[in-house]
Amino acid sequence: MPRPRKPPPEEGDQETYHFISYVPVYSKLWELDGLKSGPLEVGDMTATTEWIDIVRQALRTKMCKYGSGGDSGGHDIRFSLLPIVDDAYEKANNEWEYWKSEQRQLEQHLEEGWQKVNPSFLSATANVFDGGGRQILLLISPECISNAMKAKVAVEEKMMKARRDYTDHVKQMHDYKPFFIEFLIYLKDEGLLIGLLAKN
Repeated sequence: MPRPRKPPPEEGDQETYHFISYVPVYSKLWELDGLKSGPLEVGDMTATTEWIDIVRQALRTKMCKYGSGGDSGGHDIRFSLLPIVDDAYEKANNEWEYWKSEQRQLEQHLEEGWQKVNPSFLSATANVFDGGGRQILLLISPECISNAMKAKVAVEEKMMKARRDYTDHVKQMHDYKPFFIEFLIYLKDEGLLIGLLAKN
C-alpha cells in the first residue's frame, strides 16, 4: 500500500536564513549584508575601542528592532550568532615570533656595527670582553626581551590550556560504562557488593 504523500509546506512555513557579517577594515567596522547592494559602515574604531564592542552594540540594536516584534510585522525573529575570532594560541605565538625576529634583527645590526670597527682595535680588546654573547644580550633593547618573555609565557599558557581542554574533552566523551560494569562484577565476585549496598 503506497504511503500518503505529505502536502508541500506552505510558503510561510519554510524557514529562511539571512546572513550578516561584521568585518573590521582600515579602522572602520563594516556590515556585509547579503540583501544589501554593498557594505554599510557601522562605526569608527579608535585606539581605545575594540571592534567587537562596536559589533556588540550593533547586534543589540538589531535584536531589539527585529527580535521583539517591533518593525518586523509582529514576527519574532530568532538569531544565531557565530563568532569567528582570532585563535588565542595563534595570536600569542605570532607575537612571540615577532619579538624573536626583532631580537635577531637587533643582533644582526650589532654584528654589522662590529664589522665597521677597526680590526686591530678589536683584536687588542678581544680579551677585555669575556663572554661576548652576554655583552650583546645586554645591548639588546630591554623592551624587546621583556615583550618576548611575556609572549613566550602567553604561548605556554595557551598550550597548557589546550592540553587541559583536550583532557577534559576526552574525560567527558569517554564511555565509562564498561569499566563500571566490570567494577561491579568484581565487587560481586569478591562478595563486597552486598555489604556496600547494605551500608547505603
